[in-house]
Order: sequence, then C-alpha cells, then structure tokens
Amino acid sequence: MISSSIDQDPIQSKANIEDSSESVFRPIRISLDPLGISVLSASDAEKLNLPNEPDFYLRLAIKYGLNKDLQGEPSSDLPKIILNKMDAEKVWGKSPSDDFVAVHLQSELDWPVSAVCLLAEADLCAVMIRLDKSQDEYAALQKEADARDHRIIGKNQGLFSQNELAPGSWFFSKEGAIVYNGLIEMMRQQYRFRGYDEVISPNLYNLKIFKISGHYQNYFKNMFMLRDGDSGMALKPMNCPGHYLIFKSKLQSYKDLPLRLAEFGVLHRNELSGALSGLSRCRRFQVDDCHIFCAESQIRDEIMDNLNFVKEVYALFGFEYKFFLSSKPEKYLGDDEVWEKAEGQLKQALDDFGLPWKENPGDGAFYGPKIDIVLYDAFGRAHQCATIQLDFQAAIRFNMMYKADDSEDSPIEALSKEFDGKKGKYFDFEPDEYDSQPFRWEERPLKPGFKRPVIVHRAVLGSIERFISILIEHNQGKWPFWISPRQVIVIPVSHLFDEYAERVNQVLKFNGFHSSVDLSNLRLNKKIRNAQLEQWNYMLIVGKEEAESGMVNVRSRDGSIVGMLNVDDLIDKLEQERQLFPKFRFSDQS
Repeated sequence: MISSSIDQDPIQSKANIEDSSESVFRPIRISLDPLGISVLSASDAEKLNLPNEPDFYLRLAIKYGLNKDLQGEPSSDLPKIILNKMDAEKVWGKSPSDDFVAVHLQSELDWPVSAVCLLAEADLCAVMIRLDKSQDEYAALQKEADARDHRIIGKNQGLFSQNELAPGSWFFSKEGAIVYNGLIEMMRQQYRFRGYDEVISPNLYNLKIFKISGHYQNYFKNMFMLRDGDSGMALKPMNCPGHYLIFKSKLQSYKDLPLRLAEFGVLHRNELSGALSGLSRCRRFQVDDCHIFCAESQIRDEIMDNLNFVKEVYALFGFEYKFFLSSKPEKYLGDDEVWEKAEGQLKQALDDFGLPWKENPGDGAFYGPKIDIVLYDAFGRAHQCATIQLDFQAAIRFNMMYKADDSEDSPIEALSKEFDGKKGKYFDFEPDEYDSQPFRWEERPLKPGFKRPVIVHRAVLGSIERFISILIEHNQGKWPFWISPRQVIVIPVSHLFDEYAERVNQVLKFNGFHSSVDLSNLRLNKKIRNAQLEQWNYMLIVGKEEAESGMVNVRSRDGSIVGMLNVDDLIDKLEQERQLFPKFRFSDQS
C-alpha cells in the first residue's frame, strides 16, 4: 500500500490552529495556487527550501466565514469554512441548514497571501501564508506559473480532458495515452532489471478485507462503498490488500524472498469536490505501486535498491530531491519496540546511501515508518511522489507466513495495540450501514517452522496523473523524446514532395516512432513555426534534393539545424535517443 500522503497529498493529521503565535503545528503538505506554499512547521520550511525564521512567514487562522454550527448556535471553535453544500454534507455527514452559504476566502491585507481549505478530520479550517515577495514580483511569478499550468498546457496539446459526467476523473487522448503509457513502460523496464513481478488485482472487494487491513477504520471517508445484499463492498483506494492475498495464494518459502509484486492498479478515492485540482488531485488514478515481501535480514538491501531506483528515475527528468525519514505518528499500530527497530533500519540505510536526509517526526504511516522523497521542479516547488515504507503489521493481520530457513533470526510477532490486552488476539466489528452481519478478526498462530515476512511499500512516481502534471509544469510541455507524443513531423516544401514525405513518415511509424506529416497548404515557414509551437521534437524538411538522395533535412524543436541525414541513419539515431537504459548482453555477465 502507498499511504495517502504520497499519491495525491491528502491531509494526514489535524492542525491545531489557535490564536497564539506560539501554536504548535503538525507538518502538513498541501498545494495552494501555483505559487502558494503552506508552511506549518520548521520541518515543512526545510522541505520547501525556506529559511527557518519565525518572521519569514505568517500563520493566521481565518477570523471570518461561517461562525455557527449546524444548529445555528455560536461555535466555540474556529469557523468551519466549507467550499459548498456538497462538501459540507460529506464532512458533517448530513445536509447543512437552509441558510448555509459557501464561503469565498479573500484577504484584506496589503501584501500577497494564499489561502486554502484544509481537510482536518471532521472539520475544515483555513490557513494563510505570506509570500516574501513584492506585489510586482508576485505578479511576475504568477504569470510564469500560469504559463506552466498543466491544465492549460494539457488542453492546448490535446493530452486530456474532463467531463461533468465523470467528476474527478480524466479522459486521456491518443497523445495523452502515449505519455501515460510511456511512464509505465519506463517503470516496467526498471522492473525487469530489478527483479519485480507485475501482477493484476481486482478493483472491487468485500469490506472485510479493508477492516482487516485497517483502511476501513483509518480511511473510511475517502472510500467509495456500496452494498451487495447483506455485505459491504468498496472500490480499492490502495493496492496492498490484493497483493497480500496473492502472496497467500500459495505456499511461500524463504527461497522465494524477496518477492517483489508490482501493479499499475486503478485506484478510487472519494475526494471532496472542492479539493479536486486538475491531475494533481483526482478521484480515479493509477499508482506505480509495489510491495516487497522479505525477511528481516533483507530489509537493508531492499531499501538501498529502492533508493537507487528513485535516484536513477528522477535523473531522467532532471529533478532535485531530498530525503525525509517520517517517524511514528500519534495514531499507529504495533509495539513501540518494533517501531524503534524499524526506524533504526531506515536510518541506517539512509546513512549508508550517503546523501543528506532530515527527520520528519510524527508523519509516518499508521502501520510503519517511511522514507519520503520530496522532489523540486524547475519552479522550485516541492512535490512528494516517491516513498519507501516499512510494514510489520500486515503480515500479522493477514496471517502471512513463509517456510523459514533454520539459520534465520527469530520472527517478528508484534500484535497491533488494538488486539492486545483484555481483548486477546481478536477484534469484533459490529454491524454498520454497509455490513449487516458482525465480523471477527482473529490472529492465527504461526505454523512450526514458519515466519512472518516484512513488507516494504514502495512508489517512485506515485500517482501517474499527478506525476504527469508535475512533468508538464516542470518542462512547460516540452517532452523528452522518449516519452513525447509528438516525436517527428515530416514537412514537404511543396505538394510535389508529398508522396516522399508520406513514405518517410510510414517508415518512422513502422519503427515505432510517434510521427506525422504536414500536407497542408501553408507556407513552409508557417509549417515549421506550427511544429515548434506544437512541441514536435524533430522536423524533417524534404524537397527535391532529399527525395532524390533518400535523405531528410533535420531541425530540432529549439530551431537548431541538425543537418542532412540518410533516413536509415536517422532511424538509428532516434532509436538511440529513445533507449533509456543500456542493453544488457550475455558478455556483460563475465
């Protein structure tokens, strides 16, 4: 499973927003407008490359908006600021009063601020953060941010679209699908090299599986659920429970470990309508999800391999990034001793990897500590996509085990706190609005000679949709050749050479390149200009000389002239540029 913070950055904990300047804020990562940044702690300031100085940013609780609860009585807490009635009903569980009005956040201060509504458990509250810029600087940055907006660029390039009949979900065109599938295929190349097995799991499950995993208790409001007779069903918000069932589908041995199961599964999360934001926050999305089942003695090597995995993939896009170790949160499963041991193993792996890292106290997943990798785009904005998380609890909850080698250390058997003490090793789930029948989870003892695996949850790209939005704004829609939906366009200088241009285009298509030919009546200079605006990586100009010699005149997207090339030589050149990773030959093994 990938926790909520890495896929689409949902809020994980509640911020205690008070009137005092000495209020303590839990770290929360959110996105505001293209320029806005929330800084709720010194840790967040560090992530965002901001000085850790009290006077650098301002934290204000919104003092206006709704000042009454649903019954119309004055609220003793801060105002509940809701985007619309639909959001209010989702948050409160019932419709608001008839006199409810949506709140539009505005600042009356004379310096630029950004505001956002944060989902914080049962309430919505707002935080405003000052930007340390003048009005002119802010306007210039905003103009640049608008030019990089993935929603605008995506529309102009015809990559994706949205329809009110599928709120929170996106339609990808042929060009958009090329980018989408290109990212997935890049990851598959890495999977083949690194020993991953790709699997497919269902989308719809009985709710019992999420009660066992703990997602039902911790993620109830973000799940799409329905009834099937007396049983509750849900669309999966994470892939992990399905992978646990795959692991359990046959007898596993220590010789099978580490077992690395990867899936680009379709996930659904019931995000508030007011929280939806382009590809950055969707209700339907896919994740480059992986779960590694390993012995305790294999943890360090798996963590090191995944740190190198992140390093190699992010290098393809020119991203800078930082590592953060997120430790035990307030609400967690398991024993303190197990948590301390797990955090120690992650710290050791980070130290051995040799790059700087910082600790992010209290921001771990409920089932284990994690390493968050925060990347920075060309605009200097921080995005958390990759994560590496340790899980010592799922193997117990799902009774996963493997036949052990006698030389291994003692197994990890740390029951969740929920199942300790007077209740023994079981837990009862009462009937609810989805499940009419009670349900009991009960721990089962290990068989003699068997041990529990440790599970590593891993993602590099995170949400594919969100990663595409980051790439668009990072590159301003100028796609690297290997993932570009518009790689090569053939441009004849006149209609006399249309046939030759079509032959060249056909050969390029047969060799798997995304190519086209411009047979319009436009003048040559206009064709070239259009191709540059459409972000074609290469333009092949063909006329009499090229047609007679079997060549093409190559220009790049930035206007530079590559020169005359034989068509076959061009294909070899493009093939090399398309190849991301070196080919491995048998002779390389010697």
